[in-house]
Amino acid sequence: MSNTKLCQLWSATVAAALLFALAPTVHAEQIWVAELDGMSFFLNQSFLLMHDGPSVDGTGNLAPLNLSYEGDSLKIRALADNDWTQSSPFGIGVYPENHPPSSGDDSFIAFIQWLDFPATAGEVVSVPIPVPEPSSLAFLLLGIATLLGIATVVSYWKRGSA
Repeated sequence: MSNTKLCQLWSATVAAALLFALAPTVHAEQIWVAELDGMSFFLNQSFLLMHDGPSVDGTGNLAPLNLSYEGDSLKIRALADNDWTQSSPFGIGVYPENHPPSSGDDSFIAFIQWLDFPATAGEVVSVPIPVPEPSSLAFLLLGIATLLGIATVVSYWKRGSA
């Protein structure tokens, strides 16, 4: 393969890798939420929240909450006044869309402790949800670009020393 073709191939691969790497960040299409170590305001259930989809009301022993996945954040809305400081420690675990929570599972991507919940009716707490990792394809393209770049340098070096 000629050096010109090798350089063109390397440039195209680098451009593709940069497009993947610099593409706008995407959000998860859905997330799982579940109460962890708690007072059963979700009645021992987990919920799959769709991105910008319908919300879910949690009720139980404590003041009710409403959960939704809006933008890139989990929104927790208090539906009534409450005093979380009077309860035992608990929280909400957020899990990736492909990993529903199970008993004893601590592989959540975010955890919101009870003291961070909204305290007055209508108050909203917004918790950013981590963006999924970059595509494996971007890493593959970057690896190929690196190898092609090395091959180009070696090719030029051999040609210059011949």
